[in-house]
Amino acid sequence: MPVASDVVLGAGVVILHPDQVNLYGCTIGDDTRVGPFVEVQRGVTIGRACKISSHAFICSGVTIEDEVFVGHGVLFTNDRHPRATIDGRLQTESDWELIRTRVERGASIGSGAIVLHGVTIGEGALVGAGAVVTRDVPAGAVVAGVPARLHSGGVRVGVPELREQLSGLRSTLQAEFQRHVPLGTLLNDRWTLAAERGFGEGTLVYDECLILGDVQVGAHCWIGPFTVLDGSRAPLRIGDYTQISSGAQIYTHNTIAQCLTGGRATSVAAATTIGRCCYIAPQAIVAAGTVLGEHCVVAAGSLVEGEFPPLSFIAGTPATRVGRVEIDDDTVRLVREGPS
Repeated sequence: MPVASDVVLGAGVVILHPDQVNLYGCTIGDDTRVGPFVEVQRGVTIGRACKISSHAFICSGVTIEDEVFVGHGVLFTNDRHPRATIDGRLQTESDWELIRTRVERGASIGSGAIVLHGVTIGEGALVGAGAVVTRDVPAGAVVAGVPARLHSGGVRVGVPELREQLSGLRSTLQAEFQRHVPLGTLLNDRWTLAAERGFGEGTLVYDECLILGDVQVGAHCWIGPFTVLDGSRAPLRIGDYTQISSGAQIYTHNTIAQCLTGGRATSVAAATTIGRCCYIAPQAIVAAGTVLGEHCVVAAGSLVEGEFPPLSFIAGTPATRVGRVEIDDDTVRLVREGPS
């Protein structure tokens, strides 16, 4: 594994074991150190005062600016759809598109990390060992995990730097999903938050949800932003495949009597249960002690209190059962009963 004759080496470059590397067609800046068993491909530019640790693979299309640390076994990629052959013949350079990647000045990439094509790792950023970087990393940020996500310790104290990091995150989110979200959701993965709370598989919860006390949520649920799940005084149970829409509030206690009597009365507490496959529309309020059977629908803005059988269509303030839910395979109908 040689250093090819077309490699451009700056002053003071140290290649610890020149017979144990594979460098060709690349440019390496002054005072950079390259460890053994490193491959640097054609067209790569590495800046000055970098450290490229052993077993790193830096493919064509990668630019590394000055003072960057690349840990042991770091791998870069440059192909969106890698294939060995096309129509039975081996691919050539003309058969695929090279996607470029940039690592900006002073960034550090931990050992064993994988950097996918097309990303930019910002100035001074830190990529944790073993991370898989799939999107841009803002300047100064710390990312870790698979896929790599922003770590709270990576936010700089300075307001301009913080704004720059948030702007980078928002730009990435807009480009991928055409979304602008509040700060909490921008920084936190909704599925991870649900898993950390012990909620069921596939459930997501927005960071803007207020969760208090003994709350259990089943699998494949959607808990929207600006919601309240109150299990502070009694258990709150939510079944599988239930959706709690934006702004909905579910309680297990109230302090109405306590407030109106100047504290002479105590607060009321009772367990609340939402069955599986229920839909709680935006801005609905479910009071303490309520029990909803499976497949119920609660209309937007309703105040729900009491027990309702399965397949109930519930609406109003105070809410009543205004109809029924009919389900025929993948078709759902809300049928009103009585006068509208």
